[in-house]
Amino acid sequence: EGITLDFPSLADTGAAVPVQATINAPTDRKIDVIEVFLPENPNTRALRLKLVEPLAKFVFNTRLRLAGSQDVWVVVTFTDGSRRGATAPTVVTSSACFDAS
Repeated sequence: EGITLDFPSLADTGAAVPVQATINAPTDRKIDVIEVFLPENPNTRALRLKLVEPLAKFVFNTRLRLAGSQDVWVVVTFTDGSRRGATAPTVVTSSACFDAS
């Protein structure tokens, strides 16, 4: 609720998968910290944004390196300490050639 993710459900490669997050804080709160988690990656926290000034709405775009098919999680911490999250899955396909031919 309040977090919308635009993340492809299918990616040719996990090298640079685009994601866009739109975050709208509830009326009585503001966005303080945004984190992006990739549970199947060796380092599960891919991004942490601490806003200099808390905002009611925030939109960001980035590219993520995925270790394979998995969900992306965006977790938002608000100024009152409460948290909300959203998730979106993707399937990473691989090349059919593994023998260097």
